[in-house]
Amino acid sequence: MTTYTNAAPSHSALFDNAPTVPAPRPLCRDYVDGVVSIWANGRTQRGRCRADRVQTAQEAREALAHGAACVFVRECDVEAVSGDKNG
Repeated sequence: MTTYTNAAPSHSALFDNAPTVPAPRPLCRDYVDGVVSIWANGRTQRGRCRADRVQTAQEAREALAHGAACVFVRECDVEAVSGDKNG
């Protein structure tokens, strides 16, 4: 192995030029249980999703009416969204 006299040392804890900035932490996303996904064709699936994706019944009805493929609502709002779609 060849060593170069003018080469910069590698970045590691053994040298003074090691990076001092901590690595960024991953984003924390809050997930909500008791969520039902409703597709435009009427299919539903119970599960969980991110809290910022859960919509109210009114928002979900409007999104489906405007062409959304899938919406996420609380279990208590399922009848209000899917029942009104057929009527």
